[in-house]
Amino acid sequence: MQCCGKQLIIRGVYVTGRRESLSLVTQKQLRQLINWAIYLSVVLGVLFIAQISGIVPQQMVYALLTGWIAYLFTAIAVAAGRREAYTAAFILAIITLLVSLPEPRHYALLSSVNPVPGLTFLSGSALQIILLGLMSIYF
Repeated sequence: MQCCGKQLIIRGVYVTGRRESLSLVTQKQLRQLINWAIYLSVVLGVLFIAQISGIVPQQMVYALLTGWIAYLFTAIAVAAGRREAYTAAFILAIITLLVSLPEPRHYALLSSVNPVPGLTFLSGSALQIILLGLMSIYF
């Protein structure tokens, strides 16, 4: 341990008055991960809509399509570098989980003859949780 002015050097890590952490990824890499998670959410959303369009009532397909369009516009805004798009993505991820996780019919998709829509649902839900975690770390 060495002391040099206002900084304290411990094993090569500079510790100032604020909390410092060792990171495996840089801020830029974390932001890229967030961006890709948003883009992947759009892809999984369109796959899920295509998979369940013949299974659920048409009203449900329209509701899902509306949410997917909101995610698509958010992804376009993220790609354009709009910072406020991350807030929209965070809110959309929360809404997606609040609406979809309590619904028992979503889990019934796993036990159906074709479990692919159920697996897509689980993948999308896991991705939303990961996205919320990454955004909580980044912002």
